[in-house]
Amino acid sequence: MQHSLIILVSLLTACTQVSYVEHGNAQSVDAVIDRNIARQVDYHLPAIFYNTPPTCIMVLPTQPRNIPLKVSKIIDDAVGRYFSSKVNKVIDHRRTLGEARARAYDLNVKSGRENLARNLKCNTYAEIDAATIDSLFAVVWTDISLNIRLTLKRARDSQVIWRSQHQTRRGDGALPLTIFGAGAGTFAAGRLAGDADVLPSMVDDCVRRMVASLPDTRTF
Repeated sequence: MQHSLIILVSLLTACTQVSYVEHGNAQSVDAVIDRNIARQVDYHLPAIFYNTPPTCIMVLPTQPRNIPLKVSKIIDDAVGRYFSSKVNKVIDHRRTLGEARARAYDLNVKSGRENLARNLKCNTYAEIDAATIDSLFAVVWTDISLNIRLTLKRARDSQVIWRSQHQTRRGDGALPLTIFGAGAGTFAAGRLAGDADVLPSMVDDCVRRMVASLPDTRTF
C-alpha cells in the first residue's frame, strides 16, 4: 500500500514539471499530437531569428474558428502582454485591427499583413494560428484542455522566425469509491466546470510557458 502511494505521488509530481522540446523545423512543431503525462512545450527557433531579431511585434487578432470570441480576446491579450517581456515594442491586437481597417488592409492575406507591419515600422508579426478547447464532464470528473500555437514571422517576407505549441490541462473530481467520495467528486467536478476563472488562468499559463522559449531581445 505504501509502495503504491509512493508511485502515485511520483506520478503526480512528474505532472507538475514543464519540459521544453526544440524542433528542427516549424512543420515538426505542427505535427506534435502525442501529449503524455509530462507537460511539454514544443518550439522551433531557427538561425534566422538571430539574423533579424524582433524589435517590434505586431499581434494579429485570433481567428475564432473553434473557440468562443470571448476566449480569443483573452488569448490575444495574453500574447501581447507576454511578448512585452521579450521585445521593446508590441502593437496589441486592438491597435493592429484598427490600423488595418483604417488603411483597408486585409489581415487574412500575406500582403496585407506585410504592408501593415511596414507602415507601422514593425519588423515582426505574431499569429495565433491554432487554438482549441476540449472539455469532458463525467459527473465525478471534469477535464479541460487548451492547445495554442504561436508563430512569429519576419514582416518583410513572412519567414518563420519562431514557432511554439503547448497544451495545458485542468482536471478535478474524485473516484467514486464510496458514497461520500462520489459526492465530493461530483461537487469538485461541477465546481471546475462552472468556474469562469479557469479558462483565463489556463490561457495565461499556456502563453507564458510558450513565450519563455523566446530569447529576450530588449535593449535598455
